[in-house]
Amino acid sequence: MWSTLLGPRLAPALAAVTLVTPEPRNTAQDRPLTKLLSYRSLSAGPFRGFDMRSRDVFSKSDCFVRMSLPSATSEASSTKVVMNSNNPRWEESFQYEFLSGIKSILSLDIIDADLVQSDPIGSVLLDAESLSMDKKILRNFKFNEQGSRLEAQFLVEKSARTPCPVLTNDVLVARPCVEMDVTVCRVKNTTKEENGSWWFTKLFANTRAGAARGDPLRLQLTVPGSYEFQAETTLHVGPTLSWQENFSFNLDWGLGLQPEMHLLLHMEPKVYSSL
Repeated sequence: MWSTLLGPRLAPALAAVTLVTPEPRNTAQDRPLTKLLSYRSLSAGPFRGFDMRSRDVFSKSDCFVRMSLPSATSEASSTKVVMNSNNPRWEESFQYEFLSGIKSILSLDIIDADLVQSDPIGSVLLDAESLSMDKKILRNFKFNEQGSRLEAQFLVEKSARTPCPVLTNDVLVARPCVEMDVTVCRVKNTTKEENGSWWFTKLFANTRAGAARGDPLRLQLTVPGSYEFQAETTLHVGPTLSWQENFSFNLDWGLGLQPEMHLLLHMEPKVYSSL
């Protein structure tokens, strides 16, 4: 039947495909292995800019350097803004700790600060693993054809931090993670004597007044560095601020974070309309 439908030339090819069976995989080799990876310390800075031309017509650049190393921290760092200079100098330096054996890409961005909208001048990516150990290295990065460039100093040293266990199959790497469970019960009223802050007492007084009016309220939870980053309770109406809701935040413990949770209680006033 297949010879009739496909023709004499295609039938042998179909048979060849259907008869081939995949070789059994060695599951023992495919299982991830636990390895200990050591930490390295990276110092980035000071920095110096050359010919950082501003897009502003009547002034020079107001530049700053922003950098990030996602394998070390989830938050970016920035230098101070050097005002009105096309050849700025930043004497600041920033410290990172990253795991050796994991791709660690440092991102450097030069930005011209503006009150309305900041203008990017240039950016560069640098593999931290490519830097030699125990030696100060001066690198120059050219950003554009106009000659704008950044001079940066780096130093990579062995870290005294305890090695981190990771799961890896020599392609992917997974570091230890922790889960932080949060249960929002209720918001307790407070007094000036309890916290010593008049505005804090006033805040809760206004919040209670809004709740008494029936204004919807919600509690916002933020954990910087977590996968979820932010969560919110449902809207609540009534004088008793009680939710009994559960939330989970997952953090990469290999980053060495010290988890912080920020709470924001805000109301959404009712909108009344008349016909």
